[in-house]
Amino acid sequence: MRERADPARAADVADAMRVLAREGFLPAEQRARAHEDRPLPLWNGQTGSQPSTVAAMLRLLQVPVGARVLDVGSGSGWTTALLGRLVGPDGVVLRYRKVNSWIPIETFASPHLVEGYEEELFPVADTRLGRIACLTCYDALFPETYREVASRGAEIVLLANALPNPWQTESPTPWLTIVPQVRSLENAVITVNVNQGGDLAPFQFNGGSAVFDWEGRILAQTLQRGEQFVYARIDLAGLREWRRTTYQHLGPAHLRFGAYSYLSRLGVHGGTLAPDGTVTLGSQRRLIDEGRARWLGPQRESG
Repeated sequence: MRERADPARAADVADAMRVLAREGFLPAEQRARAHEDRPLPLWNGQTGSQPSTVAAMLRLLQVPVGARVLDVGSGSGWTTALLGRLVGPDGVVLRYRKVNSWIPIETFASPHLVEGYEEELFPVADTRLGRIACLTCYDALFPETYREVASRGAEIVLLANALPNPWQTESPTPWLTIVPQVRSLENAVITVNVNQGGDLAPFQFNGGSAVFDWEGRILAQTLQRGEQFVYARIDLAGLREWRRTTYQHLGPAHLRFGAYSYLSRLGVHGGTLAPDGTVTLGSQRRLIDEGRARWLGPQRESG
């Protein structure tokens, strides 16, 4: 790939990476290897990207001074810090971390679990392209995540999915299409559904990316396995007019909030993990069992 980066901003990237050295964002046992141009282990199965990849990404991004940036991921925070330096004191960097880890497969901590986590769980970036929020994969299976970003003014939801075999079949799993389609209709938002495609040994990803409008219409979609480009024209003015004038299919406006009390009774309680705590397969399973008990109550003997 040939870079087309502004030389001045490329120098700013190099300066940011010098001031905010990689070793400050690595576990203690990995800091001696910070100079290596390779991914390094972080915590709970995560890795930190190699410096050359981070540098190339930031040079190509050419983030303007004073910009608003939404950083999506669950790594060490190094990229977030670098973006913060590049946008300068008048810029804003919003960081989104996956709230609903795919229990029990993913053994990293949801920020919701971490005691004292003070950043917004569901930030919305106000950009020239509209008000944009991000969700990741399993997040979308919870109606509350979409409803939360919609309540914060999101117009476009960027939903990234990476569901590999053997958890799906040779064609894209139906819920990868059905869920974001329904969520778009429920919340009067546009969803750009980005599904990983292609092979990354030992896994195969079947793609199926799509764009849905606020009434659940499929604006563009690929059902072919592997890597594909999907693009569509987004009618942001039409969405805003719909929200201002319609009396139907407007979930956030129709919501009877006083009729529902389940959120206080079900699920996983937040703030239960110390900032330096470790998430394990066993601890994730305990979360499920606790939530199951709140949902189903005491187990009854069959017979």
